[in-house]
Amino acid sequence: MPGAPMVRSVASIVLTVSLALCFGASAQDGAPVLTLEEAIALALIDNPSVVNADLDIDKSGTDIDAAQADYFPELKATVKSVSNLITQNYTFEQGAFGTFPATGPIPANDTDIGTSSSLSTTVGLTVTQSLSGIYAVMLEVEALSI
Repeated sequence: MPGAPMVRSVASIVLTVSLALCFGASAQDGAPVLTLEEAIALALIDNPSVVNADLDIDKSGTDIDAAQADYFPELKATVKSVSNLITQNYTFEQGAFGTFPATGPIPANDTDIGTSSSLSTTVGLTVTQSLSGIYAVMLEVEALSI
């Protein structure tokens, strides 16, 4: 090829000029020089891998807290209110449930039982602690702490 030496010489001139510009720009007087610590800090500021690693550390701390919460008992409170919609009345005649030699008739007299339409409320509190699962929780916390 007759033009090949010319292309090589142009390419070498372009390469030489670009290298000179690069090194010349970085070697100028008055340009700030980064220390190793500054360069590392700049590299870590918005590095996605470092951000993800920080998030993973936060997540593992949350996982440990959630596993440790199983050490504590579970508390459950309930409140129930009921009211009769209608009033109900029942009458049991003497001996309706039988007459026995030792006690006589049950009930001994005619008995009237009635309900009212007032409000009745029940409050309950339950505390549950899983004893068999505490060892498994301990193992899970240890595994997450590693």
